[in-house]
Amino acid sequence: MDQFKDFMNEIRPLLVVAMGFAEGDMDKLTKDVFLPARDKFFGYMTNFLKKSNTGYLVGSSITVADLLLAEFSSEFSKKLPTLYDGFPEIKAHAEKVRSNPALKKWIETRPQTKF
Repeated sequence: MDQFKDFMNEIRPLLVVAMGFAEGDMDKLTKDVFLPARDKFFGYMTNFLKKSNTGYLVGSSITVADLLLAEFSSEFSKKLPTLYDGFPEIKAHAEKVRSNPALKKWIETRPQTKF
């Protein structure tokens, strides 16, 4: 969870522009801020997934950490189709978590929001 907090702090300049709270160059922010932060964060998470034999970050079932990683990465991949490039474990994790029957139903029927 600390890694996720640190990651969100690192990408804050991009988030405030993406949400419309500030003006900025999204392409430059993606290249200079988001992608380096993603590489570091996804690297940490990949290490956790490789150590786990369950496909989840910790333990044998979905945790809050799994939900955060899966939802964040899935939603960001809609805006950045190359998000998972070089990180197949993160993509597989997101697909596994989001395929949980209860979560899948909610994802399919939840209200659409910008973020």
